[in-house]
Order: sequence, then C-alpha cells, then structure tokens
Amino acid sequence: MRTLTAAIVGRPNVGKTTLFNALLGERKGIVDAVPELTRDRNYAFVERFAVDFFIIDTGGYIVEPTDPLADAVREQTLLAIEEADTIICVFDCADGPSPIDYDVVELIRRSGKPVLYVVNKCDGPEHEHRSFEFFRLGIEQPSSLSALGGYGMRDFVQELIRTFPDYEQLALEKSERKQLEAAREEEAALEFELHQPALAPDEEDEWIDDLQRPAVGSEGMYASDGASSALAPRSAFAPVYVPGVSHGSVRDYDATYRVPLRELGDESYVPGDNETDEGDEVLPSPEASPPRRVNVAIVGRPNVGKSTLLNTLLGKKRAITSPLPGTTRDLVDDRVVRDGQEFIFTDTAGLRKKARVSDTIERYSTVRTLRALEDCDVAIVVLDGTREFSEQDAKILGVAHERGRGVIIVVNKWDVKSERRSQEEVRADLRERFKFAPYAPVLFISAKSGRHCPALFDLCSEVAAERLRRVSTGRLNQVLTRALADQTLATYRGRKLKLHFAAQVSVAPPKFLLFFSQPRAVHFSLLRQIKNIIRQSFGFHGTDIKLATRKC
Repeated sequence: MRTLTAAIVGRPNVGKTTLFNALLGERKGIVDAVPELTRDRNYAFVERFAVDFFIIDTGGYIVEPTDPLADAVREQTLLAIEEADTIICVFDCADGPSPIDYDVVELIRRSGKPVLYVVNKCDGPEHEHRSFEFFRLGIEQPSSLSALGGYGMRDFVQELIRTFPDYEQLALEKSERKQLEAAREEEAALEFELHQPALAPDEEDEWIDDLQRPAVGSEGMYASDGASSALAPRSAFAPVYVPGVSHGSVRDYDATYRVPLRELGDESYVPGDNETDEGDEVLPSPEASPPRRVNVAIVGRPNVGKSTLLNTLLGKKRAITSPLPGTTRDLVDDRVVRDGQEFIFTDTAGLRKKARVSDTIERYSTVRTLRALEDCDVAIVVLDGTREFSEQDAKILGVAHERGRGVIIVVNKWDVKSERRSQEEVRADLRERFKFAPYAPVLFISAKSGRHCPALFDLCSEVAAERLRRVSTGRLNQVLTRALADQTLATYRGRKLKLHFAAQVSVAPPKFLLFFSQPRAVHFSLLRQIKNIIRQSFGFHGTDIKLATRKC
C-alpha cells in the first residue's frame, strides 16, 4: 500500500513546526520564537484522520543566507519538496507578504506538484481579511487558520486530504481495515472469556506480597494437586508469579503454567527411569532472535560525528553535517532495511554538561535526546577518536546503562589521527574508564569514509536480540548451583547464606530474581560474580543484566 507524503515549507518563523505538531497531535518538533530554529527534515506519520500520511517539517527557506548552515537547510527543503506528494506552503498573517514568500511560491510552482497555501496565525474570523493580501503573490484562495489555537484546522485537514491522489479509495480502504481489526479484537476477547477458568469471587484479587516464594506444599505456586508429580508454574514471560506482570490470580496462574519441579532444581525431586541426576532433559536456552524492528539511537557529545554516521548508515544525506558544534537540534530518524531486518536510526543532539546548558533550545534538544534513549533498543555511543575521552562520555554511556538499553561504543574518526594508540590500548583505556559497562562491544570506524560502518548493522541486530534472550529456569539454576557449589558464602546472624532459587522474570533488559535465605547478607561482589556467571554461560552480549534479591 502506497503511503502519501505532505511537506510543509515556507520562510523562517511562520509557524511551520507548530502546524507540524498540530497535525501530528503531539509536540515532536521544537517550537520557539527564535527564527531558523528547524534545520533538518523532521518526519512523522499521521494516522488520526480519514487517510494516513507522512508529514515533513522543514527549515525556513532563505534566498540570501546569513547563517553558515542556510545552504544546507535550503537543500533539505528542496529534498522534501522532491519527495512530497502535496506541498503545504505557510505564510504569516501578522507580517503579510514578503519578498521571500515570492521566492518560495516560485520554487513550489516549478515543482509542478499539488500545493495548499496556508495563512497561519489567523486567530479568528476577524483576522481572515488579512489573507486577501497574499493574492498579490498570484496564488489561489489560501486557508486561514491558527496552528497554535486550532482555528480553521478542521477545514484545512479536509482540504489537505482532498489534494492527495486517490484519497477516496484510500479512505475507504482504511475504514474497511479498521472495521476488520475491530471485529478481530472482539472475536479474540470473546474467545479469551470463554477459555477463562471459573474462579470464586474472593480469588480474583489474590496477590503475593513482595514477590515472596510460598513454601513447598502450601497453597500457591509450589502446591501439588496430589494426583500427579509435584508441579510448579512456568510462564514464557515470568517463571514466577509477579504482581503487575503475570496475568490473573495466583491460583489461575498455577493452573495454567506448570512444569516438573526438577526443572526448578528442587532437591526433593526423584528422577524417573528415563531420567538422570545430571539433568539430561534440561534443554539449553534457544538462540535469541532480534525484534522485527530495531530502534537505534546515536548519542554522544557535540561534534563527534553522529550526523555523519547517520548519513553513512542510511546511504543518503538525511541530516545536516557541519564542523560547528550543536548543528543538530531536533531528533532526525529514518528507516532502513538490511538483509530483511528493519532498523530505525535516530540522530540526536549532542549532550553537554548540565552546567554549560544555558540556552532554552539546547535544553529542549537535551530532553528529546534523553527521550530517544528511553525509547530505543540499542544506543550507539559515539566517541571522538582524535580527542581524549572525557567524564561527559562516561555520563552519556551511564545514562544508556541505567536505562537498560543495549550499548555499543563507537570510536569515530579513527582514520584522522596519524600518531595514535593501538586499538588494544584504547580498549584497555575504555574498560578502565567505563568499568560499569564491560559488556559493551567496541568498534573503531570512520563515519566519513564509511570504514567498518556496515558492521554496525549486524552488531545492532545481535545486541537487540541479546536483550530479548530468555533462559530456562531449570538451566539457570543448574548453572548457578554448579558454579557456587564449592564456594563458601557469607553468614548472617550465625546462619549460612544460601541461594535457593533463581528465575528470569523479564527481558529488555534481562532481569533475574534471586531467592536467598538471608538477602541482607548478600554482598555486591557476590551479585557481580553471579552476573558474570550468567553472562559467561548464556551470553547477553551488549546488554546489562539486572539482579534483584528476595528472601526465601
């Protein structure tokens, strides 16, 4: 199915980004009274109306530039016009026609594409007469609206949809598609209700407080029904019942997900005739598969080559590049498919020390960069190979680490420095500076020449898959029991510390729940050792492992 595209163009400070946000229904683009704020093309998918379409926000078009980046901004506008099916030309109602508006109208006419003229900042009917001044530009009747206040937006959207080719057919197809999806959801909900077990009213809200494991034989997750071997639950998403994560009540969960206790490492289990004490039937964890779409955020300090890396990965000039720091302000993202795997790469604004951020625009950019880190699967932390690594690099990497994102360290500009340290020396330096993230792979590249950049596709796919890796409960307990068998653990109040049980409770990032006899006696060195055991046995390359302890 073909996706339509509309590009918003106009001179600086006429409200293009405000209109972009109004059509999208959220504040994706940065809006401020400062002119020439937007530089790169900003894309968004609008599905709020009868027809779905992409919208492109562009920087202000200037004929005689005073900004050193104006030529690059104008080039981005020309690319947007070339890509769009419909062009939205925006004017300023308060300022009236200007010489630059003439140039913009002439540029759009040469494209030969459908155009919709908009007079923005028209806050009500009493201001609509000002739109008549724009007839001197030789244009058709413009739409009067206020993108900020919402006046005239409904009529404008209807007129915009009518400019798209085959809009009636597209609207009909979307309506039929929504009806089909609603019917499927209703059918799935009905089927789910029919297969729900009958529960007493007082059982529906039964929870386990503080994730405590019930005693063996008690009513709960380790209870035996007496008719078969001792059974215990195991979900594909939570091996133990977790309030807020597992579905239904405890009793419902137990009746649905049950496997032999031997997979949980229970010492009371007696092997059958076809089984051995070594656990021959405990299957290894399956190979992890990457998600259908891998979201990758490119982060780092200003002027380390993030935008150049994005352009190289996409194979086109998607973002403006310049030696000037702070060139990128908005998030710049684009989609690429390689070997059947879909990637969404997002270029972000450079992150400086908080004390140095005094500009409002830079604060907006910083917030959006942190949001991109929150939403991504993998964070590519770009370092400048021509300069010494700084504390700010460690802080940026630390943000991705704390948020549980997959992390790849990229040392850029490796072809620039003639007298440089070897890769082994740099790796050792990085491990020393970033001790909290020893799992992060390191890649030496040149974003400008493209050297070693293709390796990032496979690496991002691998790290995204590792974040989704699941370890079977039986295999996990088997590995930990053997690794800690000969080790004397600490004591607490005269009692020896013992690890009774472990289970992986979630992924992305992988989280493990450890049940100890005395959780307060668990030293961080033991948790670090367990984390290393898990990583050596099961992988989790490029992602942190989160551990939590509970009393058994």
